[in-house]
Amino acid sequence: MDYDEPSERFWQLIEEAKQIQEGLTPLLPKVAEARRRYMRSRSEADRIEMERVEGEARELVARHGALDEEIRAASGLPDEALAELDKPNIPG
Repeated sequence: MDYDEPSERFWQLIEEAKQIQEGLTPLLPKVAEARRRYMRSRSEADRIEMERVEGEARELVARHGALDEEIRAASGLPDEALAELDKPNIPG
């Protein structure tokens, strides 16, 4: 099966997704800590901080998710190949 080469845009989108992931990975422990802190104290300041950190993480997740369709379109893969990639690969 022949596939088109991924476009330059594909590689730009992949790089953008990597940068978002690099921002999200260190943020997740901060989300957990902010939630823990708020659940213990129930203080207004801790609630505000928790919501701020959660909002930052939500924004990054949304940006990352929005790239999915663009990456798929720029990949050069036909719909059938993309459908195969979407299937779970559960051994057994």
